[in-house]
Amino acid sequence: FDAQLMNPHLERFGAYEVPDRVYQIYLQRALQRQCVFT
Repeated sequence: FDAQLMNPHLERFGAYEVPDRVYQIYLQRALQRQCVFT
């Protein structure tokens, strides 16, 4: 789940900020995974 701005509503559900450098690493890893949608 990617949100542009942190707010109390998102924090209530466990959202937390991730530095862009870390996000880019996570994104590259995720894009390399095979997904099957049925």
